Amino acid sequence: MKRLYGHVLSVLLSSVFPYVAAAVYVSFAAVQFFLVQQFFTTGTSDLRQFFTAFPTVSIVVIPALCASVPYRGRELSYPLSSVSVIAAQVLAVLTLCAGMIVLTLTVPLAVSLFGDVELPPLLCGYALLLLYSACAVSACLFLGTTISQTGAAFLAGAALLALSSFSHLVPLYVNLPEWIQTLFRSLSFAWHFDAASKGIIDTQDILFFIIATLAFIASGALCLECKRGNKSLTLKRLVLLSVTAFVLLFADSALIRFRIDTTTNRQFTVSAYSKTLVQEVQDPLTISYYRSKTLKDLYPQIVDVEDFLRAYADESKYISFELVDPAKDSNAELLNRHGIYGQTIDTSGRETTSYATVYSAVVISYLGSTEVLPFVLDTTTLEYDLTSRIQSLVRGTVRSVQVLVGNSLDIQSDYAYVIPWLQSQGFVTVQTYLPSQCEENADLVPFTQLKSVPLLMLGSSSCTPSDARALEDFIASGSKALIATTPYEIAVGPEGDWSVSAEEDALDLMLFDFGIFFYNSLTADISNFTLTLTSSQTAEGLPTTERTEYLNYPLWPSLMAQTNAPTGMTLFWPCAIDLDDTSALSAYHSTLTPVLVSSDHAWQIKAVDGKFETNPFAVPQTSEDATLYRTFNFAVHALMDSSGGQLYVWGDQYALTTQMLSYGASSSSADFRAYDFLTDTLLKLNGQEQILTLKNRNIRDMSLYKMDATTRLSCRSQTLALVIGIPCLLLLALYVFFFTKRKNFNRGL
Repeated sequence: MKRLYGHVLSVLLSSVFPYVAAAVYVSFAAVQFFLVQQFFTTGTSDLRQFFTAFPTVSIVVIPALCASVPYRGRELSYPLSSVSVIAAQVLAVLTLCAGMIVLTLTVPLAVSLFGDVELPPLLCGYALLLLYSACAVSACLFLGTTISQTGAAFLAGAALLALSSFSHLVPLYVNLPEWIQTLFRSLSFAWHFDAASKGIIDTQDILFFIIATLAFIASGALCLECKRGNKSLTLKRLVLLSVTAFVLLFADSALIRFRIDTTTNRQFTVSAYSKTLVQEVQDPLTISYYRSKTLKDLYPQIVDVEDFLRAYADESKYISFELVDPAKDSNAELLNRHGIYGQTIDTSGRETTSYATVYSAVVISYLGSTEVLPFVLDTTTLEYDLTSRIQSLVRGTVRSVQVLVGNSLDIQSDYAYVIPWLQSQGFVTVQTYLPSQCEENADLVPFTQLKSVPLLMLGSSSCTPSDARALEDFIASGSKALIATTPYEIAVGPEGDWSVSAEEDALDLMLFDFGIFFYNSLTADISNFTLTLTSSQTAEGLPTTERTEYLNYPLWPSLMAQTNAPTGMTLFWPCAIDLDDTSALSAYHSTLTPVLVSSDHAWQIKAVDGKFETNPFAVPQTSEDATLYRTFNFAVHALMDSSGGQLYVWGDQYALTTQMLSYGASSSSADFRAYDFLTDTLLKLNGQEQILTLKNRNIRDMSLYKMDATTRLSCRSQTLALVIGIPCLLLLALYVFFFTKRKNFNRGL
């Protein structure tokens, strides 16, 4: 067998075709990831989309490699067992596939130049890709043994791999019985690869490919035996026994299933914090997961939600889990009573447009009370959300916040997402007002009446001197507040021109007593947001071909990942904050700590003739004086040593506005990182710092933070040239080496 393996591999390596196939394999994967997935504009360092290219390109490459195996048809005369013959051929072609897979490492290496690549998902992904290749090779060689015509065998192999690549999509377009849908999903590469792409070793996925590979090798060997004329009763019994064994092994793989979480933070494993909490459950608690069957067909990762909920329930004998079909009328009515409504998702194909209403909700019931997670698609924040709700039920923990708008903007339109967001995070919210506003309307509640409830204050231009004194007393007496404000306002409305109106308000003077000072300038940063500008007119207003231009806007700094912003954040015209510990100690004996900081290449832009320049085309991209670059504070924390009062000052009153949220949104999702910072800060003010470890536990910074958008675009051609060129040069060198070696060998004969 060893000699046959070496001989087949040597002949394959002496032919030009495997090298061409390998070049196609690598090039397709690189182009699909970098160009089709728009890596250089809206991409991330997440490599899951990278691995999706391999099943598609394998539809052609692997059957072609198998069809090029030398001396096909001569297996009948080999002095080896049929199993040895087929196994040697499989190993030879699999060796070529392994080499092709190694050559694709140039892609993750290139991605690491733009952002951080997590190692466990990468290793798990490549391991499962190798198993898939073994399965695909054995299947195609089995068909080649069965079908005498090489062309027909190639087409049959390509059709089989195409079915494996896209079978999970069939139930979306064809109404099939449940068991057939399950069969199609079980044959899908995407379905079996999802766990590995996250860094999870799932024995069911591994066994699927191993069993299928062995089954195809055995089938090929049996077919070869039949061609050799062996039609004995023993062979027939062996066939029956083999089929039975493989069917039983495949069925049992689900029963002996276990998953190993290899991720850095063990993000798919129940944490010690949650395990401690569930030990406090001394009465029956039910976790009901309402999931639409359609959703499971669309999103393989939804299985992770069920797996985690089951694992969570297993931590206590008092907790039970149930999976419920929301399609039943009684269940739909129950969901409506809980305020859970279906989400509409796009299920359109290339030539059809369709939508489906789906549910993926978690209802937690305990001692007659319920908590709800309205819609869950993955496990990113599932443990945090689940533990928060159970903590509320078991311990009676309450999160509360009073929301006050202190500028000219409106809570219903300009800050439309703030209260719904906080409520979705488990906060009890109440809207309060400045004392001066309550003088005109007795029905309004001043923030001073709720001293035990942390205050969120958005803007401060409406703050009078008496309001500022009331706020100072509020904090000094031991209350807690987060104030998001700047000493200027920007015209951000629908008709706004982004002009700046700067007036010193009473709050600025009050902050001096806490040792907190705003700069009287705008802060710019080399690390900033890239505006996407689209135009279909010339400068003269004449229609022309639509053009897209990318422009860095230094007045919208993009914060790098840091302790209090683990995935970074985009700020909008923020004001830098200076700290004076001497002033703070003399007034309130407070401790001042920076919370959010800029990059080390930020600078200040001062007003010219009393006006600030905010036009994206006119704002300087860099500082005229490189010595002015430094790091500035954008948010600070003041802790009153005597009273325990806390004050967070965030130098940005626009990051939470509806208008800026739409600017920061991508084509597929909105940027809620500022809202995450808001949640984290309010959790701290509510004394729930510990649960923050759960909230941010699964957060991975997959942004391409190492290069800005302009630099990435300028590197596009060079990156593709290197990612594809280096493997192709290696393939060329390898071909020349084996060709020369073969030529010299033939001369010596």
